[in-house]
Amino acid sequence: MKTPNSEAIRARTLNALADEVLAALSADNAVDVRVELALFKPGSAYTAIRANDAGTKIIYTDRAGNEVTCWAQDWTLDRGRRDATAKALRDRAIALAGNLRLTDEAILAAMAARPSGIHTYVIRNILASEHSFGRELETAAVRRRLIRMEAAGKVTSKRWGPGCSIEWTIAPTKEHR
Repeated sequence: MKTPNSEAIRARTLNALADEVLAALSADNAVDVRVELALFKPGSAYTAIRANDAGTKIIYTDRAGNEVTCWAQDWTLDRGRRDATAKALRDRAIALAGNLRLTDEAILAAMAARPSGIHTYVIRNILASEHSFGRELETAAVRRRLIRMEAAGKVTSKRWGPGCSIEWTIAPTKEHR
C-alpha cells in the first residue's frame, strides 16, 4: 500500500540516485540497473521488473509470468545520457512528491502531440505516461480543467451525444482563423 510518506521517501531516493548519476565519471552498470528499476513503468509487454541476485542484470516479467533477463540500458554511458537520466529521475521524483500541478500548458502540450481531436481519457493517459503525472491523475480533474480552458477560449469541444465522450481540440488562434 502506498502512503504519502512512502511516496516522499521514494522521491528522496530518486533524487539521490539522480545525484549519483550526475556524479558518475564513466558508465556504471550497477547504477544503470538501479536507474532501470526506478524508471520502469508497467506496460502492455512487461508487468514487473527486478534485478538479478548479483545486481548486474534486469529481469522483466511479462503478463503470462515468463521472465526475460536483459542487460540494463546504458543510462550512464556518456554525459548527455547522464544529464537526461538525471532529469527523468527528478521528474519522476516530482510526480511522486505531488508537486506537479495540472496546468493549461501541460494539457496543451499533451494535445499538441496529437494531430486531431482527442478524448478526455486520452489526454489523461498522455499526461500520465509522457508528462510524468503518474497513475494518480484523475480523468475528472483533466475534464474539469478542459472545461475551464474551453470557457477561456483555449480549447473547443465536440460532444458525441448525451452522456458520451467529449472530443477536444486546441482552439485556433487569431492568426490561424
